[in-house]
Amino acid sequence: MVIDINDSLKNMMESERLFDFERLIRRRSLDEVPLYSRYKKLSFLSHLPVKQKSEFLTLHATRHLDSIIKHISLAGIDNCLVMVSLQDFDFINNDEADPIYPSFWICTNVEGELLNFRLKQGKGPYASTVRQYLSENGLANGRSVLEWAGSSIEDDVFRVYIARNDCRLLNGIILE
Repeated sequence: MVIDINDSLKNMMESERLFDFERLIRRRSLDEVPLYSRYKKLSFLSHLPVKQKSEFLTLHATRHLDSIIKHISLAGIDNCLVMVSLQDFDFINNDEADPIYPSFWICTNVEGELLNFRLKQGKGPYASTVRQYLSENGLANGRSVLEWAGSSIEDDVFRVYIARNDCRLLNGIILE
């Protein structure tokens, strides 16, 4: 029996209700909606090494970000910021670690909630890994790989963000 990874991913995303765009962008201050809620939901990737799983998940979260943003645009919503948020980078140095954990970072009240939230261009090793994934798969153009301006890789929870460059709501949030 041959398992189609893309069909399995689609089924997992349906079970996580990630195609329910109205639910994803309902009025909220800030939320991170995970690509998957349990590691066991990734069993269809069990044949892949953890680095390949992490790349696969990063790329598909990035592609789904485009779908969410398209829905926001078609709905005429103008105060909603969505990015991919990535955490759990232990896989870079440990082949036995869990894969990367992608979420959709969603804020539907940017002007009210993000007064002190600042990002910077990602320059650390985790951002470099993410940038490499995007580059090697033709997804780097029109996107920025970012880090929270107040973080360092020594933090317990470190995130790398993928954002679309055409998002006007990032103006004033990204530091040079």
